[in-house]
Amino acid sequence: MIPRLPIPWSSVRNWLGMTVLALLSAGGAIYLSLSLPVRHTADEPYVAIVGGRTISSRDFLMNYEFGYPHLKIGTDPVARKRAYLRAMVNELLITHEGFRRGFDASPRVHDDDRRTMTELLTEALIQNEVVAKTRVTDAEVREAINRSKVSFTLRYWGEPTETRALAVRQSMYQEGFMTVVDSIRRAHADVRIDPAMLESGEMNAFMIEPDVLAAIKDLGTGDISAPVAMHGGYYIFQVTGIKRHGIMEHEYAGQYETMKKVLLHARYDEGIQTFVAGFMTPKRVVTKALPFGALCDAVLAWKSSGDQRSMMLRDAVFSAAASDPRYRSLARMKDDPIVIYEGGQFTVGQFLDVFYPSLKDLADADPARVRHLLSEQVALTVRDQLLAGEARRRGLDTDPKVVHDRELWLRKAVYDETCMRLIGSGAGPEGMRRAKAVLERTADSLRTTIPITINEQVLDTLQVNEPSPTRPLGMQVFKLGSKRPAIPVTDGIWGSLDPAL
Repeated sequence: MIPRLPIPWSSVRNWLGMTVLALLSAGGAIYLSLSLPVRHTADEPYVAIVGGRTISSRDFLMNYEFGYPHLKIGTDPVARKRAYLRAMVNELLITHEGFRRGFDASPRVHDDDRRTMTELLTEALIQNEVVAKTRVTDAEVREAINRSKVSFTLRYWGEPTETRALAVRQSMYQEGFMTVVDSIRRAHADVRIDPAMLESGEMNAFMIEPDVLAAIKDLGTGDISAPVAMHGGYYIFQVTGIKRHGIMEHEYAGQYETMKKVLLHARYDEGIQTFVAGFMTPKRVVTKALPFGALCDAVLAWKSSGDQRSMMLRDAVFSAAASDPRYRSLARMKDDPIVIYEGGQFTVGQFLDVFYPSLKDLADADPARVRHLLSEQVALTVRDQLLAGEARRRGLDTDPKVVHDRELWLRKAVYDETCMRLIGSGAGPEGMRRAKAVLERTADSLRTTIPITINEQVLDTLQVNEPSPTRPLGMQVFKLGSKRPAIPVTDGIWGSLDPAL
């Protein structure tokens, strides 16, 4: 019997995030920034107006608290806020110049805006259909706090099939868990497995994956679980210890809000899976084999040629079609459907307008693996487009928060495009110094022509959450689905500027 290599406990455990919730559904992830402000109102006080574009107090607070610590200069709280606002103003000056030059119409900005809108619409739909409708009761929170005071220590062993896992489990009942594990290890001495990898530390119920918890929660010390399907195999767990910690009445109040968030996040996860499955299943989505095969070939050509560094896949296929027969093959199918579903379809041309393949996982992959990975990416793209379409149908594209957040991301995209035009893509310390000098000179020049209003009365009284200035720490929160930050924070390149406004 060949042992299945164990996975580390860092993979077995399911840590529930408190800032950005990873919501798995239909094989992919939708990322919803639940800790960020839910609504934006037009009457919020402003801290600055740059050429008619406003930095609201809430925008400043979110940017500041998630921004780079080296932009917060000085030990005085007011000085740090003013230093950070100067960086924000400088960035908005560059952005204003980018709009003046028409860079918002560039292909890169256009693509970024389209992707941003899809994400925001999907988040808005999930917010309305799941988050806003999800509740937990006080009794449920209290019960969860009680459960968190029960902890386990475990051993585990993995097998590739359920049949083998059942056989090993039966042997463990007869001979003992570690006796069987040691016997398997001796029989396969060429596979080195450290026994310490098979043991967990002390974990409470909220540190254990739900399927594992369901398998062990009613077991006693020394008992062995039924096989649990996870991570592509079947895992057997032995409870090696159980601790039940007492809790005083006053502790419930101290832990209430945190535990409520944990329960809400778990229910959001379940609710999103249910909603997305209920939405997508009736669509009966089908990917057409011939165009999909041509798409795979074109993506490989895009990757191997290096074209992804200078142009989108769509542009490589249509603008540079003559450069590679694999591009030409897909380009000839421009008007053919690549995906069909109940009530509609995506032609190759339409699909390439919204398809942004990730090449990271395609490195050194064999053709069969490439097809599998791309099939997943195609499915997720279709899912996101259909969800975004449903959100538009419901009018969520005019939701104030969607409109506001889209504007912030558009500003960031125009800023990035303007920087690219001004300083190119120079790398290394010297390149960064030159880039910073160019941007500083440009911002200083623009200050003489673009009107700037600073509301110091509001800025100086804003209460911000930040660590001690003697130990500056920054927290970067990303949406894993798109690899972009949860909010568009100010560029760290402004860190050496004079903090005086």
